[in-house]
Amino acid sequence: HHLVGVIGGIGPAADVRFQEIVLEKDRRRRKENQLYCSGPPCGFLADADYTPYLLYHNPKIPNNNLAVLQKGPTSLYALIDSAQALKHAGATEIAFCCTTAYHWKDVVENDAGIPVLDLLEQVANRVVHRGYTRVGLLDVDGTIQSGVFQRALEKHGIDVVLPDSKDQQEIMQAVAGIKSEGLADSYGSIERLRMVAQHLVTDNHVPAIILGCTEIAAALDTSSQDFHVEVIDTLDVLADCIVHYDKVVSKGQVPVTP
Repeated sequence: HHLVGVIGGIGPAADVRFQEIVLEKDRRRRKENQLYCSGPPCGFLADADYTPYLLYHNPKIPNNNLAVLQKGPTSLYALIDSAQALKHAGATEIAFCCTTAYHWKDVVENDAGIPVLDLLEQVANRVVHRGYTRVGLLDVDGTIQSGVFQRALEKHGIDVVLPDSKDQQEIMQAVAGIKSEGLADSYGSIERLRMVAQHLVTDNHVPAIILGCTEIAAALDTSSQDFHVEVIDTLDVLADCIVHYDKVVSKGQVPVTP
């Protein structure tokens, strides 16, 4: 028995979108396995076919990006406390709904006494499975400067292409807008992110882009067709780890999902 606990709220928009993706995948899984039925009485029994998981929406965790950059208080201890809370609630494994938080993966795993599902490794597995050896990566400064995501990809022989300094500033402005205004795009956040992604495609000719920061993934999930290259969404990968745990995590398979 496995029950994955997800530490969310960092930022808030990401794990809301994550839950939507899990729901969408579960509905497809039910149809593919012929579990689908509607209307009374069987429709009222459908809840049991969906995937159980725990989500701790904890926006009180200090900002991971500022913590990694040493511009704000550390988020390590709040991540450990959150992991322990999920462990006490029955989680057998946890995951972060934030790529920057994986900077502290090993310490949290050791101090909280619970395994941490390695989302960055799972993203790298998907890139390898799709046959790419070169990808663009969109993420915040903390993740990029820590190198945690690049190392996860490069150990599989994947060349990582990053935005230039100007576009990286656009990413930071966009993510800040998403955190303060949500996905309403009051500050043009989504358009900024689209522009940066398009620059990676046209200027660097990358065949695929990773939406690394989960806030970026939440913002751009509906616009991936704009770039004419494959878009690998960290929230989608995390959802696959939950819905298809036995295949993705236990057996190391990478399900090909739309």
